[in-house]
Amino acid sequence: MPVKLFAIFRRADDDTSLTPYGIGLLRVTLAILWLIHGLYKVIHDGMPATEKFFVSLGYPAWTAWADVAIECVAFVLLLFGAHVRVSSVLLLFLLIPATLVWIPKGFFFVNGGYEFPLIWCVLQLVMALCGPGALRIRRRSDER
Repeated sequence: MPVKLFAIFRRADDDTSLTPYGIGLLRVTLAILWLIHGLYKVIHDGMPATEKFFVSLGYPAWTAWADVAIECVAFVLLLFGAHVRVSSVLLLFLLIPATLVWIPKGFFFVNGGYEFPLIWCVLQLVMALCGPGALRIRRRSDER
């Protein structure tokens, strides 16, 4: 009985037919995360508070607006699966400095630490390595 069960699980592990859908789910999840994160900055305390936070980190106030704009563009690109690899790598230029901001608070996210931003960096890197996966828009050149 255990040998048969092991064989069933092994066949399931070797089956890659659902892999593109898992990658697509990751892509859509990351897209929604970017949207929520960008909207939070605009809606929660407003852009003046976001600007103040960026200035407290040593950045000019306009970078808060650029950050929100980039997060909205990231949402659209990831949602539709367009330019996923390039945009995922470029988004690391936002995520890595954001992760560094939270390092002084320790690892655990519940204490305001860098646990969540670090995981987000890794997931965005995985997205860059895997590409868009299933359920994406196709370019005309893909249809040939």
